[in-house]
This record gives sequence, C-alpha cells and structure tokens, in this order.
Amino acid sequence: ESEGFRIVPGSGYRDAEGVRGLYLLRGTEVIFTSGPKKGQRFERLGNNTLRRLNADGSKSRLSCIRLGGTS
Repeated sequence: ESEGFRIVPGSGYRDAEGVRGLYLLRGTEVIFTSGPKKGQRFERLGNNTLRRLNADGSKSRLSCIRLGGTS
C-alpha cells in the first residue's frame, strides 16, 4: 500500500498520501520525473500493469496493477 499511486491528468500522479508528482511515458518505460517517486522507473507490460525496474535496469519483483472505479 505504501507504494501505491494514482495517475491524474496532465502526466501527473499522486502518492498514497496525496503528494503530487509528474511522470514521463517513453515507449514502454514510465519514468517518474518529480515528486516522491522521482527517479523510479517502471516497464509497462500492458494497459493495466507496470513492473518496477531496479537502478541497473533489471526487473524488480514489484508490479503495479491498475484498479478501476476506486476513489
């Protein structure tokens, strides 16, 4: 849960505490460019799934699944 975030309009996101940041989608790579997740990178595996990448570019065990209809 502490790793959770929500995508918001304008290439933005909010973390679990509501702190806002920005991300960049480059091909299948999502790069957090500001805010609490700054520097984190994820690989987009489909419309609903991201896998976090380690600093060396290898895949971590953490994946994020999009949940619809949550507030």
